[in-house]
Amino acid sequence: MIISSVKVSWNPGAMKKLEKQPDKVIYAVASITLDMAYPTIPLSDLVNAGKLRQTSKSAGVRGSNGNYHIGSYTDYAKYVYNRPDTTNWTTPGTNPNWYTRMWNKRSNTILSNAIERNPLK
Repeated sequence: MIISSVKVSWNPGAMKKLEKQPDKVIYAVASITLDMAYPTIPLSDLVNAGKLRQTSKSAGVRGSNGNYHIGSYTDYAKYVYNRPDTTNWTTPGTNPNWYTRMWNKRSNTILSNAIERNPLK
């Protein structure tokens, strides 16, 4: 068995860039997921036409230091989000669990785009 160790020294400028990189990538992942899921967020119901979709976009990405979240300002979003797949949606192409579905379907693309948007400088 070969055991070796490597010591890497970074100059202070490079270290600062590296420390911020994961945070920027995580923020970009949340932002891209929101953008990609936006068309699948239910648009209408009888009382609040378009409010769920609108507030999801206006809420945007919230948080800091690698702990980001996306969601809606509506008080009923969690109920719509957790509806069964058999729900008869009024807007074609919409579905429940829109953020989770988008991540499960396009996570490789989302992550690749987030990294490309934030190259080390």
